[in-house]
Amino acid sequence: MNKVSVARWSELPDREPRHALVEGVDLVVVRFDDEVRVLYGRCLHRGALMADGKVVGDDLICGLHDWDYRLDSGISAYNNAEALERFDAWIEDGEVLVDADAIAEWGRANPQPFDREAYQGAYQDPHGAEEEPFVRSIQELAGHGLERTGHHGAVSAMGVPRQDLPSWDDLQVLTAQLHRLPLLDDEPVPHHRDLVTQHERLVLIMGHEDGRDRQRPEQRGDLGSDRDPEARVEIRERFVQQQHRRVRGE
Repeated sequence: MNKVSVARWSELPDREPRHALVEGVDLVVVRFDDEVRVLYGRCLHRGALMADGKVVGDDLICGLHDWDYRLDSGISAYNNAEALERFDAWIEDGEVLVDADAIAEWGRANPQPFDREAYQGAYQDPHGAEEEPFVRSIQELAGHGLERTGHHGAVSAMGVPRQDLPSWDDLQVLTAQLHRLPLLDDEPVPHHRDLVTQHERLVLIMGHEDGRDRQRPEQRGDLGSDRDPEARVEIRERFVQQQHRRVRGE
């Protein structure tokens, strides 16, 4: 047996949890009346320190989500399968003592995941919860910035769950044939001032952007009054061909 003091009895307030650390294991020390209890000091829900909780009646209540544990046994009244380990404790020469060897043995059987030198230290959430799936990602960014994810960080489509985005297996790549060959770099391109020359016809296609409901200019009104006598441009129902009337036949 290796006796270790976790508190002075005279300095321990009644029914006010206090924290102690023995052999890397967090403990919660509670005095109630003339008795003392030392329990494992982490809530089984999210790993919060039970010393930050409170005593209500015969229960020790977690200060984070109100999980309850009986002071005399460490067992939860809500769910008896959930229980904080209880360690032997006694008062000797005004000190509250525990057996460090017994606590160390329990710690070897139950390795503690808390890195007190890392981000959040003793207040880390060791396992997260299903209802908060992004807590780990937030903690990772808070602790390490972008050094592990790259300059732009994690990338996904805003507003769309990642699992709903298409994957490579969902994509189909098809070859296609151009309607006409593209112009070579050295081929002349009409200047914008030469698009419509004398005696050429300016074609107007009126319709929605999606190509439906095209109408002839005569259906929109008689545009003959808008002729330019100097350029002799007639406004008709055909589309302007910037070069060789590209849409001929459409």
